[in-house]
Amino acid sequence: GNVALEMLNRFECSEWKPRFHATVYAFIWDWNEPMHTGIDPLVYKSYRLGLAAGDFESAMLAAYQYCFKLFYFAPLEKLANESAVLLNQMKVYKHDIWFPYLSIILQVSHNLSGRSENTKVLTGQAMDEEEALESEIATKHPRLQMAIHFYGLVLGYTFNDYERALDSAERGSELKKTKISTFNQCVLVFYEGLAAIALARKNRNNKRERNERSIFRCMY
Repeated sequence: GNVALEMLNRFECSEWKPRFHATVYAFIWDWNEPMHTGIDPLVYKSYRLGLAAGDFESAMLAAYQYCFKLFYFAPLEKLANESAVLLNQMKVYKHDIWFPYLSIILQVSHNLSGRSENTKVLTGQAMDEEEALESEIATKHPRLQMAIHFYGLVLGYTFNDYERALDSAERGSELKKTKISTFNQCVLVFYEGLAAIALARKNRNNKRERNERSIFRCMY
């Protein structure tokens, strides 16, 4: 990531700046540096520069990744407001690549703040979980399916539905076979371990085999 940024500065390729910064701070930065340090560069060096230069693809990628990072750091109200504004902007620019991903984050913010009928299911004002999983774009893009199952795991654990959490974790784990490398995979393993431990404590000897399988998967 740093090598790419150094090359960009050395050759002064201004037209490539939004794309370079979006790629580095969206897909590389979090593996080597604290996640929150990549938020401002996404906004100022990719999103805004991309809009100004007409590179809407890079700008929208940066917009999604900005909200993705806010999920881990920002208050829910800010996450919901920023996601709603940027989602509407994606509609204006008719950008459908990152639209379903950002819809998930907006719906998660609604669920966590109690603004959805069923807080454990990603269905509400922003999206419908069942329709999203059955959609053509989800069929073609395992990364989108994994995102839905990941946030389903988080919601299941947060609202004490550990069975649902582990169901989402198992479905998400199946998608690891696609060799998709995302930061959420690490967090998925973490939450799956928490859900497995919580369910083991709750049920004691019941469903012990499933709990052990989940914990084993988290370890390896």
